[in-house]
Amino acid sequence: MFYLQLASASSEFLKWIQRTTNRLIGVQGKIQKSSRSEQLRFAKKETLLLFSKMYYSKNIPHLKRKFQKAQRIFEVNKKHNNTAQVEELVYSAG
Repeated sequence: MFYLQLASASSEFLKWIQRTTNRLIGVQGKIQKSSRSEQLRFAKKETLLLFSKMYYSKNIPHLKRKFQKAQRIFEVNKKHNNTAQVEELVYSAG
């Protein structure tokens, strides 16, 4: 499982991000409090959707480390989906 997480000391900022992502692409995430900040966390499906919108092309400006992280998540998800499809074929053939 993987998550996209945004941390901020401003709960209003995170609420704004949450409303905006929900309005624009239909993801909401959950705001969780910690001792020093709050985090807006998006689970697997929402993370994939957000990353696909953020990194829709290799030719856009991006932070290299964040872009590489997104690419690894896409690769892991693709491998997982391929494995699940193979297992489904094996079980349906038996």
